[in-house]
Amino acid sequence: MKNALRILLTAVSATALMALSGCDKIEKEPAVDENIWVSETAEKRANIYTDYTLTSDLSHLSDNQKQMISLLIDTSVIMDDLYWQQAYGD
Repeated sequence: MKNALRILLTAVSATALMALSGCDKIEKEPAVDENIWVSETAEKRANIYTDYTLTSDLSHLSDNQKQMISLLIDTSVIMDDLYWQQAYGD
């Protein structure tokens, strides 16, 4: 009985010691990287891109098809926003 009590007391003491050993640790805030570029290669390639306005003759499309194009563009804006939220958060 004394042996079992000694083992139990040792186990409880060890568990309490391990549980309390992490209590006073202060978590550091993650460092914020000021460099917004994902990689050096991406930074070098950034200047090869430019804004471009898409223009197309839609006169040959029916009203229904024109409405579909509008819905697809609206959907692409939503998908682009979701991509950036998933890739980089806020």
